[in-house]
Amino acid sequence: MWSALNEIAHREGMRVNALISRIAAQSTKNLSSDVRSFVAGYYRAAATEAGHAAAGHGFGNPLANGGHPVDAAAHASVSGEAGATA
Repeated sequence: MWSALNEIAHREGMRVNALISRIAAQSTKNLSSDVRSFVAGYYRAAATEAGHAAAGHGFGNPLANGGHPVDAAAHASVSGEAGATA
């Protein structure tokens, strides 16, 4: 969950604590649940047919690429690690 929050914050040009503060401002009393819902909704809104095809989805193996295809270059740019893998 933290890696997803880091990736979203990086993409949106903000720090994780600022992102969580924004989620908390609209929280329904259970911040942990609201953060999970936000992350799922954020990525669901970004999902496109082209993105699914690039990730290798739609071939009867939904757990391909560990179920969360993050390429090493994108992960490295977020985490600062050279050659990092998901």
